[in-house]
Amino acid sequence: MGCAAAGLLVRSPDGDLEVLTATSHRSQELEAYQAQQLEGPCVDAVSSGEVVFVSGVEPLTRRWPGLRGPLAGAGFQAVEAHPLRWH
Repeated sequence: MGCAAAGLLVRSPDGDLEVLTATSHRSQELEAYQAQQLEGPCVDAVSSGEVVFVSGVEPLTRRWPGLRGPLAGAGFQAVEAHPLRWH
């Protein structure tokens, strides 16, 4: 995919979002934050079933204001989230 980091957020059988795996500690923390706060690109992708792509610090923090700190701390400047289906 040509990305610096990746994570996999899944919906558990009881409907909660959980981090399944991540390629780095930074991406795992960002995935966990999204699952806890129910805000972010992965949450939007899971909820809408649509691909989410946002590039640039300002557009990212405008769309998900609660992610300002976690995104800045992780150094991410763009995100792309794809909804996946099992079975």
